[in-house]
Amino acid sequence: MFKPIISIIFLITAIVIFFVWFQPVFNEIKDLGAQKASFDEALFTSRQIQETRKGLLDQYNTISQENLDRLNKIFPSQPGSIKYIIEIDNILRKNGMVLKSINIQEKAGGSQGVAFGVEKQPFEIFPISMKVTGSYKSFYSFLKDLANNLRLTDINTLEFSPGGTSDQYDFSISASIYWQK
Repeated sequence: MFKPIISIIFLITAIVIFFVWFQPVFNEIKDLGAQKASFDEALFTSRQIQETRKGLLDQYNTISQENLDRLNKIFPSQPGSIKYIIEIDNILRKNGMVLKSINIQEKAGGSQGVAFGVEKQPFEIFPISMKVTGSYKSFYSFLKDLANNLRLTDINTLEFSPGGTSDQYDFSISASIYWQK
């Protein structure tokens, strides 16, 4: 009769030891398995990103220097205000027009006018205003050449008034030019 009681005590002791010591270890092993799966997924995603980056870098390296120069002219990494003024002056002269005045207001960087929660843009906008004189036909050609110019320019407002002679007009242009931050 003593043997079955000792067997039951050993059995109960074994069950208690299992739940007190070994069950937390098993739960920790399950948690580590879940973490391993999470890390494996992050590693897989990281490898995909590396492959995509390598593919994009290979594509970028296939772009010719001439095309890169054209892209930098379209969307320069510096304001280049003087270069832009020279470009405008050359286009005006080509079309027989005269530049009376030009003003580029370079804005200070920062978060001016940015609403809460809105991401900053990767570009900066510079307002430009100019006054030119010439015939309507010359001005029309100037606008076509400006549209075909590689440097991004958005014309915001355009005003004109009669000039000194019958074929001459004074044009006031307000525009925006862009550059990368």
